[in-house]
Amino acid sequence: MGKDRLDEPLDLHNYSTWKLRFQLLCAELGYSRALLQAPIAEADVIISDKVKSVMAKNVKNHHLQTIVRAANAKAAWDALAATFASTCNTRKVALRQELSDFKMANGEELPIYISRARQLQSDLLDVGHAVADTELSTIVIKGLPSKYHVVTTALTMREGELDFSQVVARLMAYVIPDEDNNESSSAFITHRSGGKFNPTSRHQTSKQRSKSNAICHYCGKPGHFIGVCKKRLADQQQQNNGRGGGNLQRREPTKMAYAVGSESRSDAWHLDSASEWHITYDASELKDLRAVRPEEKFTLVGYDGSRHQPTHVGRYTMWSNTVKGLQIELKNVYVVPKATVKLISAGIFDERGATILLGNDKALVQAKGRTILRADKVGRLYAIRHHAAGRSVGKGRSCAAVGSEGSKAALWHRRLGHLGYKSLERMCREHMVTGMDLDRASLEAARSRICEPCIYAKQTRGPFPSTGHKAAKPLGLIHLDVCGPMPETSIGGSRYVTTLLDDCTGFSTVAFTDTKDAVRKKVKIMIEALENMTGRRVKEARTDRGTEFLNTVLGAYFGEKGIIHGTTVGYSPEQNGAAERLNRTLLEKTRAMLAESGLPQKLWAEAMATANLLRNVSPVVGASVTPHEAFMGVKPDISHLRVFGSTAYAHVPKEKRNKLQPVSKKGVLVGYEQGRQYRILINNLISTHSTVKFDESTVGDRYEDSDEEDVEESGGVPLPGGGGDTPVNTDMDQGAAEVNHGASTSSGQTAAPQRHAGIPAAQFPRMQNTAQSRGGNGGDAMTGEGPVQQQNHNNDGADVNMQERRYPLRERKRLIEWRHEPNGRVTFGRINAAIEEEVPEPASYQEATDGPYAEEWRSAMDEEISAQLTNGTWELAKPPPGARILPCRWVYKVKRAEDGEIERYKARLVAKGYEQRAGIDYGELFAPTSRFASLRMLLAVAAAKAMPIHQLDVSTAFLNGELEEELWMQQPPGYESADPEQACRLLRSIYGLKQAPRCWYMKLAAELDKLGFKPSVADPALFIKKDEKEIVYLLVHVDDIIITSEDEAMIRRVKTEIGQAFKIRDLGEAKVFLGMEISRGAHGEVKLSQRRYIEELLQRHQLVNAKPRKTPLPPGTRALPAEDNNKELVDNTKYRALVGELNYLATSTRPDISQAMSVLARFMGNPSKVHMGLALGVLRYLAGTKELGLCYDGDGDLTMVGYSDSDWAGDPATRRSTTGYVFLLNGAAISWNSQLQRTAAASTVEAEYQATAAAVREALWLRKLTRDLGLRTQAIQIRTDSEGSMSLGNNPIMSVRSKHIDVQHHLVRERVLRKEVALTHCSTEDMVADVLTKALGEIKFKKCITAMGLAE
Repeated sequence: MGKDRLDEPLDLHNYSTWKLRFQLLCAELGYSRALLQAPIAEADVIISDKVKSVMAKNVKNHHLQTIVRAANAKAAWDALAATFASTCNTRKVALRQELSDFKMANGEELPIYISRARQLQSDLLDVGHAVADTELSTIVIKGLPSKYHVVTTALTMREGELDFSQVVARLMAYVIPDEDNNESSSAFITHRSGGKFNPTSRHQTSKQRSKSNAICHYCGKPGHFIGVCKKRLADQQQQNNGRGGGNLQRREPTKMAYAVGSESRSDAWHLDSASEWHITYDASELKDLRAVRPEEKFTLVGYDGSRHQPTHVGRYTMWSNTVKGLQIELKNVYVVPKATVKLISAGIFDERGATILLGNDKALVQAKGRTILRADKVGRLYAIRHHAAGRSVGKGRSCAAVGSEGSKAALWHRRLGHLGYKSLERMCREHMVTGMDLDRASLEAARSRICEPCIYAKQTRGPFPSTGHKAAKPLGLIHLDVCGPMPETSIGGSRYVTTLLDDCTGFSTVAFTDTKDAVRKKVKIMIEALENMTGRRVKEARTDRGTEFLNTVLGAYFGEKGIIHGTTVGYSPEQNGAAERLNRTLLEKTRAMLAESGLPQKLWAEAMATANLLRNVSPVVGASVTPHEAFMGVKPDISHLRVFGSTAYAHVPKEKRNKLQPVSKKGVLVGYEQGRQYRILINNLISTHSTVKFDESTVGDRYEDSDEEDVEESGGVPLPGGGGDTPVNTDMDQGAAEVNHGASTSSGQTAAPQRHAGIPAAQFPRMQNTAQSRGGNGGDAMTGEGPVQQQNHNNDGADVNMQERRYPLRERKRLIEWRHEPNGRVTFGRINAAIEEEVPEPASYQEATDGPYAEEWRSAMDEEISAQLTNGTWELAKPPPGARILPCRWVYKVKRAEDGEIERYKARLVAKGYEQRAGIDYGELFAPTSRFASLRMLLAVAAAKAMPIHQLDVSTAFLNGELEEELWMQQPPGYESADPEQACRLLRSIYGLKQAPRCWYMKLAAELDKLGFKPSVADPALFIKKDEKEIVYLLVHVDDIIITSEDEAMIRRVKTEIGQAFKIRDLGEAKVFLGMEISRGAHGEVKLSQRRYIEELLQRHQLVNAKPRKTPLPPGTRALPAEDNNKELVDNTKYRALVGELNYLATSTRPDISQAMSVLARFMGNPSKVHMGLALGVLRYLAGTKELGLCYDGDGDLTMVGYSDSDWAGDPATRRSTTGYVFLLNGAAISWNSQLQRTAAASTVEAEYQATAAAVREALWLRKLTRDLGLRTQAIQIRTDSEGSMSLGNNPIMSVRSKHIDVQHHLVRERVLRKEVALTHCSTEDMVADVLTKALGEIKFKKCITAMGLAE
């Protein structure tokens, strides 16, 4: 035959097979297109003619005219199809009748029988009747003769739909027994004395089955089955001859058991009616074990003819699996070491008075009228699920995928996030991964059992519809979706997960955010990371119509990159079926892993990141390789995978422990990192380890937080610029990961320690947003169940000097600490903000009403609406035509007390003032607020004069302001009236309006003026009331008010008068003001600190247990701008947020970090990884100095003194100098500044003189404030360590070196002449402001901050 001819031409009755073969022939020749479309170009006509010629060569003569008359190959093909595609009822009925009567003919071989069934299926399809493979499987099984009853019974008893290819494979591999062989097919048979045993009773040949795919299980050679194996028969004959038995009948021992062999042992006990004794292969589970006496011995015969005898006998105790607390004792259980099953003799149960009932795929053992054991039918055997008495059982969900925890298939099922067994089998069959070795017996045994976590996690309604066309190349089309909000906030503060799916390869990534607004940034990061990994470009993105995707930011980004953005129809997320299916798959795996591990739900992000990694190395429908291999081009190695939530023992390097401490720590596996490293949860911390030993038999033990802190494992911090929260381990030793498969296993398996570059960490790094404050993350103080903190084992690349490699144990900290205050009072408070109850703050009304704290938030909203109505903030009316209606929204906040306990839930209705128009909807906007320097100076005066300090809070302060403009606002969400056309006509100001702060200040100033208060000249937010006897000071910051006076009765009177004008909350003595904690000592001293705020920062950035540093910046630090793109942060949002949070500390209570923040704030626009490391280093310094605060003496001197200094040309990038000054009053700082000078100084004198000028300007303002506070207004002394700058300030010197100095700086000379300030000299050693100009060493640094009044 030529290469263009088929073996069989088209005749009258073979069109179906000829059609398929001709299509394959055309495909081989490259002419397939000619059969599908008519020719257009000249080249198409040539190919079409060639196909017509080939078609004519492969048909009988009576079909030639049909082909010749056709205009082209497609027309000829369609004409033949029309000729044979007869859909008449007669042919269709005949074929269906043939299908219903389909049976195997006598003497017909199995391959021909299967081929005939396939041909019938094809013929029915041609006439318009489709027969599914599952239906065809049932018909084929039904048509088999009785000699196939064993395999047909096994196939029909399997759960789920029958796969035709698997049915054919099982049938082709089945060994048909000889019809004359009366040997029982029971799995376990006992032969008594005088019975015959003839191992050669099977036929030597079999003509009724194909041997082409057969493999002998005895000799391992192909082409025959074990029943006709010549080697086995020869071995048995030789054995019989050696015993003198020959072929004669011989007598067996009085007791003998016959067991079916298996490639793997089963740990389950099986109920057997043909065994005389209880049999096991595991002697370790028996009690009262002894050797078998000679008279007790019997023979266990395997299916291959091997014989074995019991070695020991004992008793076994098991728990009943039907009656709670009932123990069942099995006496005389024989140990046969080479047995493959465990047998329970039904005959012995019968002798002891038990009844055994069979039916409905189960066997019940009943005694005295109640069921004491239940056995489920597995194949044709009955297996008992139970737990041995005395063995510990995990309290979590059990995965009963197989009878034993040690089953390989069940173990990999759990390791791969409860992957389906079909996919597991496919991974092995097609060699999709390396490092996994499973046999069919283990898979079949596991498939027959129920996995409880899978049931809890994977029940579904049905599949989602197709999403449309399929991408041909990676990143040609991606699907995006957002899942959330989750019922609990993750440990990183996230409530949403963004999923990305590559349509071509099925590769997926995940990113975690706290709000939907942050999704747009994560989408950019995910797309750019994928493009960098593959070198390809995303061409099309498909999403739903959520605002997280339909916004100007992503629209501009897609447009800039040329990405086509396709969306679904509104409110139809099912149209984005691929993304929805991905979400369902990841959630199913996450639920299953959390259900089995028993870990708290706040670890959902860790579980989902792990689920995404496992999905990428698992098979998907319609692909021959895993998504990882399709996307990366490398077959994944999964030998290092372990069961999520299993017990882990992490090795502690010698640098992190002393000689007597344990070399490992016990934790729980919660994820993976790059380089085959593991994320281990140890004592509420998640750390990264490479040398880990696992015990996968203890999955499901109850997770408990520890109330004890151990040795800190890492002195490092996350590498700056790393992806999300993903840590990179740099100081753990590179060892091997060992796995212990059970408590009885003496040695574990070892995973290779080499770095595997193919698998990105969790595909993608855990991009959990930690920029938002979520308050505490803890649990209840009584249960000890607290939060999970993140700890990373990294070196701090920003440190210049070496840190200590060893440091002592931190003291154990109790949940509640009783404190003796200096004034004698005893108070208590929580030690660590991490143990506070975590309450997420909703981002919308929908989240608040659907969340776990819906009742609390509804109550808070009711209170807010009641206040609005009582205050008469608006009236409902129909707006005039053309009126601009402002939208509004709810803002939620959890208010906490000083000790961290939840004080109240606060809901605020705010207008969206960004839609207001200048000049129409508002005019002047300025509203004064108090300066922090005013607060500190007032506290210093109050401490020196022993004045009590009280605090007020004005409820709904902005609602008291009176509007001058006519404004309309939408009705509040959740409180709409029946008339949707009505809107709120605002009569008073409301939160969110641009003019609201000014309206409130004007209203407050007017009311205070009626009470006799006048604003200060220096600070309009400081109001002073003087009478004949006393003075009252009132400091206002929006709606928070501080009141102090020497007369406490006057304070109470003022609070009463203010309460008559506004609705207030009297907070008593001031404790917390604007996040600053105020405490009084026994002698009247006042301490201003921010311990709680620092703890929140440490928790937010996962540095609660970081090793403290001695100074904010290493001595001599000189920060430079990012030199190249490799050093820039991919996402600088986290850096900006951290610097902003630290700046609040630096300007309120912590002058010791002002210089560091002045340096780091210079790089907000383009931060690098080094800058991020320095910022985290400042946070580590704060971790060891949380208790530091400004301490004002109770009987100190109220004489103000200032210090001025500069660091000449200290900025290496601009060569500009740094100004630093500080003013002290009553023993502590009240005002300070560290700032880069605006111009470069030509000399140190000029730099010092510019710094002195800045200090003089601040001194003039402070002098005004001292006058308002009733202090002596003498010249304020400013000390400097520069003789030259002091001379310039005191004398009108004009020289070549000074004549260019700006005129504004000569105000120093003028103010000195007026005796408003006085310049004096001090030594450099005593210069307190030195700490504000440069990074100092530890000794000088501590001296400076002590002089500024910072103390614990």
